[in-house]
Amino acid sequence: MISGSGVQTVLNGGTSTNAQISSGGTAQVSGEIYEAGLENGGTLNVLSGGLAQDTAVSDGSMSVAANSTAQSTTLSSGSMSVSGTDTGTHITKTVANLKMR
Repeated sequence: MISGSGVQTVLNGGTSTNAQISSGGTAQVSGEIYEAGLENGGTLNVLSGGLAQDTAVSDGSMSVAANSTAQSTTLSSGSMSVSGTDTGTHITKTVANLKMR
């Protein structure tokens, strides 16, 4: 669990699985992150070269930078900003906020 002022940094070549990010916690990913959960104000930043797969966003915030990829994201509330590549996002509530750049 990453919360409060906690920060997880996944460097290029690194992998994180099943991270739970909430209450002000942040993950910075230029490697790969799988099956992460964002809730209650958690933040996931997928940096250039990074990959996020099977992420669940519920009252959190996710950004996907240029030259990075998000696959199979479930967005039920919160926000997702995409400058890179997004495939297979599933939006489950109309209150979700998806910004494509």
